[in-house]
Amino acid sequence: MEIKIEKNVPITRKAKNGKRKSQLRVALESMEVGDSFLYSIKESRQSVQSMISHVKECQEKEFVTAHVENDIRRVWRVS
Repeated sequence: MEIKIEKNVPITRKAKNGKRKSQLRVALESMEVGDSFLYSIKESRQSVQSMISHVKECQEKEFVTAHVENDIRRVWRVS
């Protein structure tokens, strides 16, 4: 899964232990407030939601997700 972080997209609606960090985790950890990316629900819904929860808990960052079209959702970093 390729992740492209995008800046200033308006919100439409509302490795530890020697393990290598996933591309998704690195992207979530590096996002600044206002950054966002798209992902396909069919391909990766569970892994994205799980990693968002992990990053929120470990790094005290907040994210919002919303359905934007068909099977596509957007993730925004909001704080």
